[in-house]
Amino acid sequence: MAVPYLLSKVRDSWLGERVEAIRKAPDGAQRWLRDLGKNGYSHAEAVAEYASKLLEESRVAVSPEEAYLLLHAIYVHDVGYRVDPATHPEHSRAMVLETPGEFFILDAPLAEAIGWLCAAHGMNDLTDVPQAFPVDLLSRTEEFDLQFLSAVLLLADEMDQTYLRVFNVKGQKDSPRTEVYHVEIGPQIIKLKTKPSTEGQYKELKDLSVKVQLRLQGVHAILRSRGVKIEEVRLYPLVWTSHQTGASETIAAEAVDGGLLFILDRTVFGMQMQQEFRPNGSRVVVPIAGDQAGLDKALEQKYESIVLVLGEDFNDPASRGLLEAVSRNTDQGGGLVLFPFVAWSVAQGLNDAIEELLPVAFMGEWREGAKQAICDFAPHPISKGVRPFTIENTYEVLAPIANCQSVVADEAGVPVVAIREVGRGRVAYVNFSSHQCRQGRAMTSPWLASSDLRILVSNTIDWTAKR
Repeated sequence: MAVPYLLSKVRDSWLGERVEAIRKAPDGAQRWLRDLGKNGYSHAEAVAEYASKLLEESRVAVSPEEAYLLLHAIYVHDVGYRVDPATHPEHSRAMVLETPGEFFILDAPLAEAIGWLCAAHGMNDLTDVPQAFPVDLLSRTEEFDLQFLSAVLLLADEMDQTYLRVFNVKGQKDSPRTEVYHVEIGPQIIKLKTKPSTEGQYKELKDLSVKVQLRLQGVHAILRSRGVKIEEVRLYPLVWTSHQTGASETIAAEAVDGGLLFILDRTVFGMQMQQEFRPNGSRVVVPIAGDQAGLDKALEQKYESIVLVLGEDFNDPASRGLLEAVSRNTDQGGGLVLFPFVAWSVAQGLNDAIEELLPVAFMGEWREGAKQAICDFAPHPISKGVRPFTIENTYEVLAPIANCQSVVADEAGVPVVAIREVGRGRVAYVNFSSHQCRQGRAMTSPWLASSDLRILVSNTIDWTAKR
């Protein structure tokens, strides 16, 4: 078995002997963390492994001394749980400072440094954690960035949501964490892979993934300063359906007359948007590619609004049946919300059957992974409660056509939300996408980048659905 990165950094020095004593000695971490349930020794081992993977996947080098500080803190960060679970990070720090020898710490500056790391894993803001802290026992020339080490510990601690932490642990029988079977760490994405058996469990797991994402956002800038490139926490399966199978993570649910129909591409943006709306009523989710039978069945119904996301499937024409159903639903009073690259595909003649529905025209180019300032708002229910925001976005260069309105635009005047009425229905074009094909890196999905964006999309869907 490969040695985790952090352990490999200290293995061939005197620091390695200290770490082994902490991990293996009878009066070491196994005693300190005994009877702490999900916060016990196995949790500390998992946090050490996740911290190693975070650094290794991003190819971030740490010194042996930094590795030692992080490892020692990992094995004591939860000792205060015995005093008070709710405030255990501060209690862990106090115990390290008051009785350092009990935790194999024989140097006051070292105790203070480890104490900072213990306390920080319970903080929402790491601004006050020192970035240049001297510990002469470890180095007389290097000062240690405790803020960065704290951010790594905090995120690794949040990532330990697997069944290993709670399976057969007292008091955790009904925890949603028991449905997480694997945490996968890539260069930019943390994947929480789960097997929920009910929609209620799935909602709890979604809330759990959002919590980890928020913790990531709180330390994102600190981690990026040293090259840790994690951008997103993603829950799998991406959507809940009543008959989950291993064959596909996007399966048509039973169609219900009314509600919303989401027709999605393969980008994360559409999945994240659909997850936001799912708790609010009956929904159907159908992939635009790969499940024609499910799509045909869903299109037999009438919907308050149809949401069509085409970002990753823009090269393939949509089926004639889909385009006809979208037009029919709109003419009968249903709404329609379109996302890139529908305008491009219409301009290319791929989906020109719905050209008369579009409130915009494609102007010959798009911007991929570009910084975009959304700042021009017309008075309208769609723009209500939305503040100016800036995101990284893949969007089309568009122009509103005659008798259509651009409700929201960016600083260059490119429509972000444009609207029109067709027959008895309402149509909106929303110019957000997480599609990437030209760049060598993944960008953060716009859906996660701004709460104002989420309000804007929600308002737009509600307006088309006449809610």
